[in-house]
Amino acid sequence: MNRNHLNHSIFLVEDNPVDIDLTIRAFKLRKLTNPIEIARDGEEALEWINKWNNGEHHCLL
Repeated sequence: MNRNHLNHSIFLVEDNPVDIDLTIRAFKLRKLTNPIEIARDGEEALEWINKWNNGEHHCLL
């Protein structure tokens, strides 16, 4: 089974610092080791679209 997809970054869009912390803690509890990229508002999230267009892939939450 190909597990290369397990190393992709996770892209979290969240403006509430408490929710960001809870999400990161939940990932750690599940032993999820993927890098987490965080956008704290919609404008910052839209900037990531250019990175996706350049071939970078992320799991969007």
